[in-house]
Amino acid sequence: MRISILIPTRDRLDYLRLSLASARAQRWNDVEILVSDDGSTDGTREFVRAVAQEDRRVRLMTGNPSPGVFSNVQYLVNQGSGDAFTVLGDDDLLDADFCALLAEPIERDTSVILSFTDYRVIDASGAHVEEASAQSSLRYGRAGMPGGEVQNPVVLALRGGIWMGFTLYRTSVFIEEPFDLECGTAADWDYAIRAARRGRIWFVPGRHGSYRDHRSTASRLGLRDAAELAMTVLQKHTFDDEAAESLRRALLRDAAKRHAFRTAPRGRSAARESLRLYLSLGGRRLNPHFMMTTLLLHLPPIVAGALQRLVWVASGSVARMRGAGVA
Repeated sequence: MRISILIPTRDRLDYLRLSLASARAQRWNDVEILVSDDGSTDGTREFVRAVAQEDRRVRLMTGNPSPGVFSNVQYLVNQGSGDAFTVLGDDDLLDADFCALLAEPIERDTSVILSFTDYRVIDASGAHVEEASAQSSLRYGRAGMPGGEVQNPVVLALRGGIWMGFTLYRTSVFIEEPFDLECGTAADWDYAIRAARRGRIWFVPGRHGSYRDHRSTASRLGLRDAAELAMTVLQKHTFDDEAAESLRRALLRDAAKRHAFRTAPRGRSAARESLRLYLSLGGRRLNPHFMMTTLLLHLPPIVAGALQRLVWVASGSVARMRGAGVA
């Protein structure tokens, strides 16, 4: 089975050197490595061309017609020739056995449409952050998960347990599943949810890659609009499965509540609409978040904005104290 390792990149040459090296180190016989540069000005193209001269598996792609993270990923998917593909962040790393381990269930059973694994979290310098790794596994439902077929993949995808990275997709299934660019930086979450609805999914236990958490990580850059984008994704889907639909509604209710609070000072109409959605999904008027948002909507925008910032500072301080075991 041929595997395409797809690396979208822009202006991250120092990290890309390591990411590309981890792709080239795979213990799998038939690998192609496609690097799509999305307009770098840091020497990325020259570097990849030089690597391609010495490693024929590496190809530089520069023809993405519409710049952007997920349009770049989609461009790579369309250009690949593999039976399966994986998307590798230009700041992330694959263990040398990643392809071999994740290819096994897909190659063995044609009904398995994707396989995925857990990952360790590393910092900007590449040091393993053990606590963050453990928290990530627990938060996204991978902690203690047995290897093999996932019994309710939609629920896991809704929880964020399946995502674009550290996943191997069967190309014949996903070549016609384009990323929805309307979902912004949540397009990978939407993609995972759609993937979970397509067929059998396999989990390979252990951590077989490294996710680099740093200031310019794409997921961090999308935090500002996270609630609105979550609403966009969650309103696209409904599920017949009771557990999945219940979770979707709970996540949508929480996203609507957060979006209302964020937009209340200067986006009164959008905030009120989000509050109505929150209540329609069973949200409580006595919820502190709801009551604070209602207060913000009745204050002058400048005052509401100042109060909102105070709440954020206070909540951030409490979160840090809890993390340190103080509160």
